[in-house]
Amino acid sequence: MKKSLLKGSLVFASVFLLAACSQADNAADKAKDAASSAESVVESVVSKEESDAASDSEVVSSEESDVASESEESGSEESDAASESEEAGSEESEEASESEESGAAGAVADEMAELKDGTYTAVSNEDEHGWTLKFTIEVKDGKIEKSDFDYVNADDELKSENEEYNMNMEKNGISFADAKKELDDQLVEKQSADDVEVVSGASSSSDVFKKAAAALIKAAQEGNTEEINIDELEDEAASSEESASDSEESTDESSSEE
Repeated sequence: MKKSLLKGSLVFASVFLLAACSQADNAADKAKDAASSAESVVESVVSKEESDAASDSEVVSSEESDVASESEESGSEESDAASESEEAGSEESEEASESEESGAAGAVADEMAELKDGTYTAVSNEDEHGWTLKFTIEVKDGKIEKSDFDYVNADDELKSENEEYNMNMEKNGISFADAKKELDDQLVEKQSADDVEVVSGASSSSDVFKKAAAALIKAAQEGNTEEINIDELEDEAASSEESASDSEESTDESSSEE
């Protein structure tokens, strides 16, 4: 009986041990499977993070490439703008040069324009000594044939015939009568006011002669035989220059405010 119980106990213990071992093996297998799953999950997460990091890197690289491309485009645009600015400056310079050449050509053309036949007269306001300019030129066949530069006073006396005045001028080296003749001869010979040379000792009279002669030549080009007051012409020119200067200042102020 005892032997049977002992044998039964041993069998039960063996079965229990086998069951325990089996459970242990299952647990180990489960643990191993769990560990393997955990490693797989970790590897998947790591792989995903690495993939995301690589993707982010590609995005950053792409953005950097776009920035570099935009920088190159900006540099190209600045270069184009600078080139256009240089071209504009060159064009303005060429236009200014052409304008100057055109102005010079226009002045030459005006000087060479054909004179219309007739008698042209220039006068002035009375000066402080009571003399008034009386200057006439006669044009025939398109050329100045005669020049008569003189002054007259209230008594209709000509300055070239006033002995006292001419004697006083001779003290400076030349009389008005001699200066007048030299200036008249030069104009008839050279047919140009600009080419008339200043007479030594009569610089003031020479300056008046050249200005009045230029006005008379212009009148002859236009065929205008009306009497010309050179003082009024100078006043008009001064007024025109002042108006142009005011206009430029106004334009500059407007540009500055903008």
